[in-house]
Amino acid sequence: MQDSAQDPTQPSRFVLARASLGLASVAVSTALSMPRRVVESAVRLPAGIVGAGARTYLHVIHTVNELAVQGDAVIGAILPPKEENPEWATFDEDVELAEELRDADSDDGIDGFDAAETEADV
Repeated sequence: MQDSAQDPTQPSRFVLARASLGLASVAVSTALSMPRRVVESAVRLPAGIVGAGARTYLHVIHTVNELAVQGDAVIGAILPPKEENPEWATFDEDVELAEELRDADSDDGIDGFDAAETEADV
């Protein structure tokens, strides 16, 4: 009679026993590492949730901004922008121009009177 350990085509008589011992060993090592895994998971879980929330928030904001840019393009195509400045807006060029006009007006006046005011009164 041949030994089954030497013949690879024949299953070993103790395969189920060895597999059962291997399964028991894995179960024991998993059970022993469970407290460590639970603590690690408990520590990582809040950070993971916060990270996922922040990632989702940024993705939503990015998508909303892309849609707003596309909406601006549509509005710009339908209603072309006006070139005039609103009366409530003050620009640097306007301030400089007003100062230049004020300086020019003060040079034209005599004794505090403005030449334009004098002509308008006449």
